[in-house]
Amino acid sequence: MNKPTTNVPDWKRKFAAELKRDKKKTAILGALVIVAGIVGGRLLIRPGAPANASAAIAPAASPAPTASVAVSAPPVAEARQTGRRDADRRKYIQDLPRDFRRDLFHPNSEYYTPTAVIVSTEKVNDKPSDAEQQAAQREQEVQAVHAQARALNLQSTMLGSTPTALVNDRVLRVGEWVNGFRVAEIGASWCVVEKSGVQIRLTMKN
Repeated sequence: MNKPTTNVPDWKRKFAAELKRDKKKTAILGALVIVAGIVGGRLLIRPGAPANASAAIAPAASPAPTASVAVSAPPVAEARQTGRRDADRRKYIQDLPRDFRRDLFHPNSEYYTPTAVIVSTEKVNDKPSDAEQQAAQREQEVQAVHAQARALNLQSTMLGSTPTALVNDRVLRVGEWVNGFRVAEIGASWCVVEKSGVQIRLTMKN
């Protein structure tokens, strides 16, 4: 018994078999079909489509406006006002004085408030007098002599017709010298030495 024959063309069967075999291609093709249907539907239902070709033709008597018509020129009054301001500015610059005699390095006293300056009337004498200088010099000499006398050590004295004193292990009589000092007087347990007019009393140490 023969199988019944179908009227489906051969390419349709192959196309259906291909779609069943590759599902990815099937999905992409379906999406494209949906998008095409949406775009085609919008084109068909778009409002305001021209009824005929004659409606889109513009009348020949009304030419299209050119670009020069769209440029708006400034008003005449504004242009005149701008020119007047420029003229006033040039006149002001021309009328400025050209002779500048102000000394830039000399301040104008009108812009500064004078302040009171207290000046002492006492005469200040920074330089010491000759007497003061001599007194200061003498004081320095006296201090130097006292400092040198600290090196003298009175060890003992002996009174008699010729008094003697033992100073720094030297036996001295009146008028003799020791370390730049002259023995001026000898007493019991003391003696006086002199240098540069300065007398110093030496005493024995217990």
